[in-house]
Amino acid sequence: MVPTPTIDLEPLFYLCDSSHLEVTANLIGATSLIWSNGMSGPTVTLGEGTYTVTGTAVCEVQASTEIIAGAPIDFDLGNDRHICLDREIVLSPMHNDVDSIFWHNNQTVGYFYHHKEQFSSEDTLEIIATAYGCGEATDTVYLFLDDCDCEFFIPNSFSPNGDESNDNLHIKHECIFDDFEFRIYNRWGEVIFTAYDPDFIWQGTNGLGDLVQFGTYVWKARYRLADDIERVHVKERTGHINVIR
Repeated sequence: MVPTPTIDLEPLFYLCDSSHLEVTANLIGATSLIWSNGMSGPTVTLGEGTYTVTGTAVCEVQASTEIIAGAPIDFDLGNDRHICLDREIVLSPMHNDVDSIFWHNNQTVGYFYHHKEQFSSEDTLEIIATAYGCGEATDTVYLFLDDCDCEFFIPNSFSPNGDESNDNLHIKHECIFDDFEFRIYNRWGEVIFTAYDPDFIWQGTNGLGDLVQFGTYVWKARYRLADDIERVHVKERTGHINVIR
């Protein structure tokens, strides 16, 4: 018994950058291939619509295909951003009408990117991906790696006496802050100094510019690191400063 022949024809095509495309129908042993729009032959140029091709090879067989206007690719890896050094790096990009995503860094295909290589706080990761669908789109994102456990050092004493030795107070840090607030209080709990820049310099004066009395003062720092994308992890530190002669 001779098997019934079948037409090899993709059931769906997308129009991307033009209004027409070439479509091929394959039928082994075909003596004729007639399309529903009156065209003939295995390869024809078609526009948007639904088409049926009738082929003759021993017997008559049919196959259908649909051609639709494809939506343009919407693909975005997001903004460049800071991430924690010890945090697992997994990217799940925004995309629409994407058939596949090729990640250039690790030469993989998939909708997610998982970075498994070792890195340090001095690294900046350049992630490049190309999405394929109706055409293609490439995007790049830079990930700046931060030590999220970074600490800063504040001396507990300084002497603002004008001798150009230890005359002012400042913090030593390698942190990248998103928000920063530093306050110094006197013994009565009154704020005598406020800074919103982590690279501040305090010369031992109050809000009027007068030198404060020598003694012990309390400081409080509230800050959020730049890696905190959700903007919820506010940290606090307190300590004391001795203003001496």
